[in-house]
Amino acid sequence: MAIALPPGELAVVASLGVLKAGAACLPVDPEQPAERVAPVLADARPVLLLTDTATGAGLPAAGGTPVVVLDGPETRDALAGLPDTVLSDGERVAALLPAHPAYVIYSDGSTGVTVTHGSVVNYRAWARGTGRSDVDGTVPVGASGLSVSAVLPPLLGGEVDGGYGLAECAAVPAGRPIWNTRMFVLDERLRPVPVGVTGELYVAGAGLARGYHGRPALTAERFVACPFGAGERMYRTGELARWRPDGNLEPRGRSDGRALPEPDSAAPAGGREPASPREELLCELFAQVLGVDRVGVDDSFFDLGGHSLLAAVLIAKLTERFGVELPLKRFFGDPSVSAVDEFLRESSGDALVGPAAMAE
Repeated sequence: MAIALPPGELAVVASLGVLKAGAACLPVDPEQPAERVAPVLADARPVLLLTDTATGAGLPAAGGTPVVVLDGPETRDALAGLPDTVLSDGERVAALLPAHPAYVIYSDGSTGVTVTHGSVVNYRAWARGTGRSDVDGTVPVGASGLSVSAVLPPLLGGEVDGGYGLAECAAVPAGRPIWNTRMFVLDERLRPVPVGVTGELYVAGAGLARGYHGRPALTAERFVACPFGAGERMYRTGELARWRPDGNLEPRGRSDGRALPEPDSAAPAGGREPASPREELLCELFAQVLGVDRVGVDDSFFDLGGHSLLAAVLIAKLTERFGVELPLKRFFGDPSVSAVDEFLRESSGDALVGPAAMAE
């Protein structure tokens, strides 16, 4: 079932209702333009679309999908007549199993990733068992896999978790794998590379998604047989990484075999030029990490092809260059050179430009 609602209580309630009914959630970001939302709805073909009056007015045609307006009088009257007891398997179309899909995420706008209930529960068990919580964190209820895996733990256990990862592997951190998850850094012949040597990152274990919605060929290409476990699958991330001596994984950018679209090097052509040496340096760092020719001061890192692992690479480079660590949450809130420059100005003043300033 598709859910097109702004962040808030109604979006959380709708998500829980869909999951308890035994269906899978398809989060639709109402802030996205219609030309991006329409292909998602056409590809996923949801059996139902949940929205509210204000949001529904701006959505593209759902292509025959029934629409339920949750704040409409007819819906409110119908819900008022239903019992508030917990659903049983007998009331669902089929019994709910760990291998059933929990949500489908279109992380790149055109390819849906199907994540199971088992993947979500495994992430939740790890987060609770290791005591990972971030009381200062916010929980965005939007259209990313991270937002779904972030909103469930607080509802189940009361904690707010902080993390990031790939939609195809429910919330794998960039440091070490979570419970029941293994990460391999392999060469082109699927052989483990030594510590410190860059290879391609593969992920196996309970956190894997079922595959790409309606794309069996792409699923077979990216979810391959794992040579380190009988009958096991592993996900070829398309990310370059290397193991550090301390046992942590260090992201190194994208490999040539991309699952995500190539960054559009022409996109920032109209971006604002840097007005200071620090802005110029930041633009160069952004462009280096993204693999594009040029980045404008106000251009969005994610609009130019960036993603969470590349964001980790950029933040590591910023820490190395300027000696201060930019919180990932703040970067996600405004992923532009101008916002990073403002953070550096708040942290260290206008004088900080690069390594020379760190030594003073």
